Amino acid sequence: MKPIMNEPDFQFDWNDEVVVANDAPEKFGPSKIAAVVGMRVVENELQASAAGFPVGAVLYMIEFSDGSMVELPASFLRRADV
Repeated sequence: MKPIMNEPDFQFDWNDEVVVANDAPEKFGPSKIAAVVGMRVVENELQASAAGFPVGAVLYMIEFSDGSMVELPASFLRRADV
């Protein structure tokens, strides 16, 4: 029997409105507002290599108003003031 893994505590949830931090790399769209459309934890070295972030990193897929999307770590996101 496989052990049951606890869901990580995600800082943001589906459809949360977020702002990309001003100090985020340009490829992530600093200061742009987006909606959270997915989240995951980098689970192994293969995923880490593909994503460019270490094993254990919490990543969020966000969608901008123009429909473009980007995956980035929680450290580059802030909750939008609504």
